[in-house]
Amino acid sequence: PPGFRPGRNEKFLGAFLEALPPGPRYALELRDPGWFSGGPWERLQRCLTDRGMALAWSYLTYVTVPRVRTADFVYLRFIGDHTTIPEAQHGETRVDRSGILREYVPALSEARDSAREIFVYFNNHFAGFAPASVNLFRETLGLPPIDFARNAQAPGEGSQRRLPGL
Repeated sequence: PPGFRPGRNEKFLGAFLEALPPGPRYALELRDPGWFSGGPWERLQRCLTDRGMALAWSYLTYVTVPRVRTADFVYLRFIGDHTTIPEAQHGETRVDRSGILREYVPALSEARDSAREIFVYFNNHFAGFAPASVNLFRETLGLPPIDFARNAQAPGEGSQRRLPGL
């Protein structure tokens, strides 16, 4: 949760990370600035690196998350904030965030050569319409856009009705 702060939560976080089963790859997203300086930051980096877990690089308006790799993959989330663009206004780009996208290009370009995979996710709160943000970011990286309309399925056509294995 956004209010999860270092201090007494460090011990809980360490126990939680230790209890995660081996096999899956994990990314940890923290939203309190206290995690990213001083002793908590040093301990967090060491803990994640030792376990091969990624620190989620998150774009949030109220905290700067260091773009430090702690795993063999990168997990990046463009979240934005939930007050600038309320849900009722989602569906089209409401805010130009192209400058923010460009800020991430150097770190991703550096990671591209050595990262096993790079995962990038967009929330509608970032600029108003996540699919448009995806294509703007792809353009920023010199990649072709995705034709979301062509790839969309009509309701009921192959849509997932239950979770696998349940």
